[in-house]
Amino acid sequence: MLILVEPSLTYKDACLDAVREFLAAGEYDVNAEQLGAKFEDLITRLIAAKDPANMPPGELPYEDFWLMDGDEWIGKLTLRTTINERYLHAGGHVMLAMKFAHRNDAAVMAQSCYAWDWKSHVNVVYTRSS
Repeated sequence: MLILVEPSLTYKDACLDAVREFLAAGEYDVNAEQLGAKFEDLITRLIAAKDPANMPPGELPYEDFWLMDGDEWIGKLTLRTTINERYLHAGGHVMLAMKFAHRNDAAVMAQSCYAWDWKSHVNVVYTRSS
């Protein structure tokens, strides 16, 4: 069953397996072993990225969710609940990365849309830069 989860050390092995798949497909330039050694730091940064106070000037907060199918990491959903002129034209509110094997699987894509109750968790706001 597909579920969206918050990034956690619990999913470290599954995430690193996915990184290896992305790397083998020529899509990531990340060494899974180096990432694994810094995985706690990654989780800490992802948690911090939710809070606007932690973001550098010009950057917007975001929240990552991982799409899991049992023990398999299928993809990543990144949401920005606020947007400015910069991200309105490049980046946007939503980014989805899926493992290659699942990209043409309409059932997985459809289920990922229903895996989380969006309306109870997200309030999207557009803010104009002055």
